[in-house]
Formats: sequence, C-alpha cells, structure tokens
Amino acid sequence: MGKDWARKHAKFCKVGGCSTSTKNGDHGYCQKHAQRVRRYGDPHYVTTEAERRRLSRLSQPSLGKGTSYKKFMGQHEHRAVMEKSIGRKLGPDEIVHHKDGNRLNNSLTNLELTTRREHAREHGMVKLVEEDIPVIRDLIAMGWSQQAIGDEFGVTQGAIGAIHRGVTWRDV
Repeated sequence: MGKDWARKHAKFCKVGGCSTSTKNGDHGYCQKHAQRVRRYGDPHYVTTEAERRRLSRLSQPSLGKGTSYKKFMGQHEHRAVMEKSIGRKLGPDEIVHHKDGNRLNNSLTNLELTTRREHAREHGMVKLVEEDIPVIRDLIAMGWSQQAIGDEFGVTQGAIGAIHRGVTWRDV
C-alpha cells in the first residue's frame, strides 16, 4: 500500500503539461509555478534572456577581490561618474584615468578623461613615437620583414602590420 498508494493519490501541479508534485508548492501549483504566480501573477511567465542577463549582472557583488573596478548597475562606476559629469556617453576611444592609481577611488576630483593613446603613454605602454612611423614605412618598402622591424623597435609584428595596413598611425 505504501509507495503505490502515495503515487496514486499524489497531487500534481495544475499547470497543463507539468507533472511535478505540489508537495513544495502552493495553491495547487508546483514550487516553480507557485513562485511565478507570486512574482508575476502568471504561472506561465518566462523571463526573457536579455532580462535574465541584466538581472544576473546586477546581482553580482560590486567588488571582487579588491583588484577590480566598482560596478554601478552593471557598468564600471568610474565611467558612470564621468558620463554624468560630462553629460554624455563616453566614446570608444575615451578612457577614464584614476589619477591616484586607486581603482576604488571614484571621486570626480580623482578622475581624468583621456584618449586611449594618452592613457597608454601615461602608463609607459606606448613604445613608438611619431618620428618612428616614416622610418618603419621606409623599412617595409625596403623589404624588411614585419617581425624584424618589430624586433628593432621593441614592438610586436602585429603592431608593424597594423601600421602597414593603415589601421594605426594613419594620420602620420
């Protein structure tokens, strides 16, 4: 009588096609459908993929190990502070620099709007200067390999290829 009787007399979710027990649910619904009724008033409600991603981003803690940037509504907080200050969205070539180097200090007095190139130069990451570009182009015309030129100037072969294709330094 035990298991067979329980199976025969078990109550299942009243949503058509759902064969889950109402044991953990409420008002004749299984747990999943009862929660949908509580949250949205509709047992058939399905969250869109875009909404699920947005909610997932917003629910993440704003600080990880302390080595990352603070987040505000899924966006880096320092970028949101700068956008509010200048009254527009940042462009793709614009960087918000932390003057004191502290990624967690997002006061406007500590933030500076720069271009990617200026920011890279500020951190010593730019190895080429404007005077190098004509020389590099001459070496390419003389038949030097991009790898050899890159080795000579301390940059990657990809950086030389980008100059050759006009992707970077096209204004020089």
